[in-house]
Amino acid sequence: MAARITPTGNRLYVYEGTEHKSLTSGQSYTMKKFAEVISVSPQTIQSRFRHRRLRNIVRDCDLFPLRSTTPRCRMIEYSGNHPDLVSGESYSYVSLGRAFNITTKLIRDRMRGSRVFTDDMALDTALPSDYKRCETRSTKTMNKWLRRKIV
Repeated sequence: MAARITPTGNRLYVYEGTEHKSLTSGQSYTMKKFAEVISVSPQTIQSRFRHRRLRNIVRDCDLFPLRSTTPRCRMIEYSGNHPDLVSGESYSYVSLGRAFNITTKLIRDRMRGSRVFTDDMALDTALPSDYKRCETRSTKTMNKWLRRKIV
């Protein structure tokens, strides 16, 4: 069987399996689609396919790391009003990052100590540009002279 290539130059792989409901057995998919389905980066899928020397057919066991037979990605419960997400459902860091257009590292940092991801955690927390310090001229002078060395 010859390698199948899309018009954009992406290689197509035939999926044979029943574990993923969004994939149909016998249909052809790109690496990017496989990555979206199991919530990992396309580079991870590319590495797994290369390591296993896959050319045409992809089975359920080929989508996951060698050390596990089930997906090991952490699922986080979501609570909020985002149009792409359902409140109460669990999503991976990658899915949440894609929905809110933020990095997975930012999600992990905001999730510290929490088990539920909310809409407030995805907001930008930059300071306003008209931020003013509450200092008077006398406090500035005092701070300047208190920090000097005594010689």
